[in-house]
Amino acid sequence: MNRSRLRHVLMESGLCFDRIRLLEWLLKHDRMRVLAFRFLRLRFSPAILSNAVKTSSDLTEAGRLFSLGMSFINVGDTYKTTTSERTVLADEVLSRLAKTLDGPQLLEIGVSDGSSSLNLLRRKDIFSSIILTDRFSHFHVRKIPLGKMFFDGDRCLLGIKLLCFYLNLALEKSSNVSDCSRIETVNPVVEKEGGISVIDQFNLFEDVLEEPVHFIKCSNILNESYFTSEQIVSAVGNLAKSLVLGGRLVVSHNNDKYKHGEAVLVLRNDPSAFCVEENLNQHELAPLFESYSSDFQAAGE
Repeated sequence: MNRSRLRHVLMESGLCFDRIRLLEWLLKHDRMRVLAFRFLRLRFSPAILSNAVKTSSDLTEAGRLFSLGMSFINVGDTYKTTTSERTVLADEVLSRLAKTLDGPQLLEIGVSDGSSSLNLLRRKDIFSSIILTDRFSHFHVRKIPLGKMFFDGDRCLLGIKLLCFYLNLALEKSSNVSDCSRIETVNPVVEKEGGISVIDQFNLFEDVLEEPVHFIKCSNILNESYFTSEQIVSAVGNLAKSLVLGGRLVVSHNNDKYKHGEAVLVLRNDPSAFCVEENLNQHELAPLFESYSSDFQAAGE
């Protein structure tokens, strides 16, 4: 095990009870939250999602708890942070642009549990179809003596829970998960209101839709906290292959430094290049896209 992987294991492993009400209570009490997360190293496995659904029979409450639990699941170098009403500005831009087209289609990248997509899912009068995707769109779980093993959507071992301790491994080698049960990550409110029972798996660096769409929404993924400038350029170049000519890639980023906590960049898939069409609240990646505009070759070129 290399040094970075060992550091990840040490930082992300710890006590694990997977009780959503415990998490909710801790978040309301500052001192106990610090004690639990910093000193006792409390962690959560994908099993907290099942606990969240079972905790309340009220759909709205179950959906809220589900999103809360999802936001504390660590996968690799990121947490699957999510909440409704998170991308209000991006949704307004997409709704405005979509009204100018007849039956536009939308692909959303990195939706986590899909709750941030509810505003658009409710606009059935605008979009003919909305495809929700995430690289880690589901988990697999296998029961073992005294615990469980969890695998991510790529069938890589994510972690092992033994009694009340979670060992977060995030290994890169794929395993056979044919004997595992599947844990879906779609929020119960999204399933009920949007009619979506499964979030599709999609890797923005590699995957391409069979039929290109008019819009792609990518929120809180394309930023330099996760990827290098070169990786971001590569991802955008690949996403162009899933857009029709003239289609738009809407890149949203939530951060307190932006007005109302969100900035949006709209890139248009023109015949010769991916061009910046709108830059709302000074998105931090705007200079990068402008500098590399010649690298964003449109689909079909």
